[in-house]
Amino acid sequence: SHDRADPLAIAVLPPLAGPLGLDDAAFGHWVGAGVHDVGQVVATAQIAGSAALTIAIAVKLTRVLLLAPVVAVAGVVMRRREGRVEGAARPPIVPLFVLGFLAAVLVRTFVPLPVGVLDAAQVVQTALLAIALVALGSAVRLRELVGQGGSALAAGVLSWALIAGLALVAVRLS
Repeated sequence: SHDRADPLAIAVLPPLAGPLGLDDAAFGHWVGAGVHDVGQVVATAQIAGSAALTIAIAVKLTRVLLLAPVVAVAGVVMRRREGRVEGAARPPIVPLFVLGFLAAVLVRTFVPLPVGVLDAAQVVQTALLAIALVALGSAVRLRELVGQGGSALAAGVLSWALIAGLALVAVRLS
């Protein structure tokens, strides 16, 4: 699947920014729109700097946020269709990280925060980002990728390239 090809974004997209004439803002939009996994978005965009990273995260999390109504409706439909299994835990209709993202956006937008709090949050963010990138890198198993076979790997790479290409077209048209 294309999620197995997403690590390519880290190696392929940043070197293309210059030849494609993308400034940091356009690169951030491209990465946020064209890379599937949030961790891969962060890992790819941070190579271009904080401006690209900020935009890429905003675009990606907005995409995730826009999925919330779809996920909620699908969750309700699936719950009704499948019924209640006795003793089984019911997953939340909306994933908790979506609610956390919404809460963070609302707090940052409407609550004046002291500079010290923002500075501390930046340090925590940097530490968590480093931890996430190490975890992301350690999850890549080359043997597993090769074991999928050439056609599966090719399908993943092609779907990844198609999504990245469509995202680039959207950035160029905007």
